[in-house]
Amino acid sequence: DGIVTSYLIAGAPCVVGNLWDVTDRDIDRFFVEVLDRFLGDERGERSSLSECVSKSRSACKMRFIVGCAPVCYGVPVHIR
Repeated sequence: DGIVTSYLIAGAPCVVGNLWDVTDRDIDRFFVEVLDRFLGDERGERSSLSECVSKSRSACKMRFIVGCAPVCYGVPVHIR
């Protein structure tokens, strides 16, 4: 059992975490992109959190090292 399982058992519908350690600036860039996509773009379109994580991987300079580290556990989450 790990921290992710603890959050899911406690009732969190979804947890986003990294599979390995990543550089802070690159993951900051990634997270800003995730938030921009998840909270809505200029047209007001919103996606599920898992879609936003997937589409935001390209925001990282090291796409295949840092961009592939974040993963979603749980069920797809949407904002109404």
